[in-house]
Amino acid sequence: MPIRLVEMTRAQSSLEIQEDRAQAPRGFVLGESGEDLHSLGEALKARTEDVVRGMASRTSQSGHALDAMVEDSFAQVGSLSTVAVAKWMAGEGPEAAREAGKEAWQIFGQLAAQRAAPLDEVTKRCLRWRDAAEDVVRESAGELGVSRQVLSLALDMLKRSLDATLVRVCSSFEAERRRADEELTFLATHDSLTGLPNRALICDRAGQMLVRARRTQSAVAALFVDLDNFKDINDTLGHGAGDELLRAVAVRLDGVVRGADALGRLAGDEFVVISEQLSLAAGPELIAERLLDALSHPFELAGGEGTRVIVTASIGIAAGAFVSAEELLRDAAIAMHRAKWDGKDRYVAFETGMQDAVQNRMELEMDLREALGNDEFFLLYQPTFDLLEMTPSGVGALILEAPSARHCWTRRLHSVAGGDRADRRGRQGGYEGGLPSGRRLASGRVSDRDGRQRLRAPTRHR
Repeated sequence: MPIRLVEMTRAQSSLEIQEDRAQAPRGFVLGESGEDLHSLGEALKARTEDVVRGMASRTSQSGHALDAMVEDSFAQVGSLSTVAVAKWMAGEGPEAAREAGKEAWQIFGQLAAQRAAPLDEVTKRCLRWRDAAEDVVRESAGELGVSRQVLSLALDMLKRSLDATLVRVCSSFEAERRRADEELTFLATHDSLTGLPNRALICDRAGQMLVRARRTQSAVAALFVDLDNFKDINDTLGHGAGDELLRAVAVRLDGVVRGADALGRLAGDEFVVISEQLSLAAGPELIAERLLDALSHPFELAGGEGTRVIVTASIGIAAGAFVSAEELLRDAAIAMHRAKWDGKDRYVAFETGMQDAVQNRMELEMDLREALGNDEFFLLYQPTFDLLEMTPSGVGALILEAPSARHCWTRRLHSVAGGDRADRRGRQGGYEGGLPSGRRLASGRVSDRDGRQRLRAPTRHR
């Protein structure tokens, strides 16, 4: 039957008191028989391996063997437990037995807590150890010719050891289970790389701040921090260096954030600071300036062979009264993207209308990708000349609208991206040629790999 943890815990103190007060049944007089008990304990210690083999034999007969490493742990526990009870029988007292068996109790608890073996299997192994040890004690008693009283005392001590071991096993299991639960709870609410609160915990804390803000009629601000060009660091120095940089960034940011504020890592290279009440006295812009200043100093990356890395960030700020944490973070993220578009390494406060602009840009990018797949653009190569020597100096590549294009891309791109920023927006979207500027959508020089410029007649490419 499974052992109930509550019952065993209640019994623990009673068993320990009994062990301390009595080493022999009431009415038994130690003396010459005490020497027999000592001899029996020494005999049991000498036959520790026999006890371990007896445990293994009983397990084999049950047909329920576990992993080899787990079985080795059980064998170690059986050996330690046998030595512990043998020391008690030999006259070293229950304290010596408990000290000798402490490692065995810890191993039992770890096995159960790490799910290497279920608690009921651990309990069965304890009972098999008792049965194997009892067989050895009876055989040794017969060989030594000890009295029935000494044998009864030895078996009683063996039973008490089992009871104490079961209590300790349950206690160790419960302690390890609590530790594992605490660790899982931490991992569920914190980022495993930086140790900062993750999105779930940050949203929870932001929600609590918003509730307090509504009660006190104050404001809450979110500062969405996104590192600039972090992908380049991963691509050039490796993901190990990238992880090291993220940890260093987390430490830098944590060093300038007030204790009343909440700092967390949302995902990848995205961090967020939630601020309320006194922290907003000078405005969230001051917090953003502190964050940018903290990142302006170079980072030393040991994983990148002592490489010094300079990092900048784009920060979006959203402040005011919000219904939910998700809305607060959404507006801060939109402002962060605007900071990216405006040149990076800066902060931008959210303004009404930004969301529509972001939506339009997203739709534009998706439509552009679809247009490329539908051949709505074509390339036109145009030679360029050195006017002093009248020799060809290169070739310009122009992206033009195809007659079959579904949209008037020139007008649309000017309305969404703005004339002067169209080419830059195209490059941000992954288009090397850029986006349209008038009827000529983009241009660039074409040259051979060895650096020699080549001339190609104007050619229309689909």
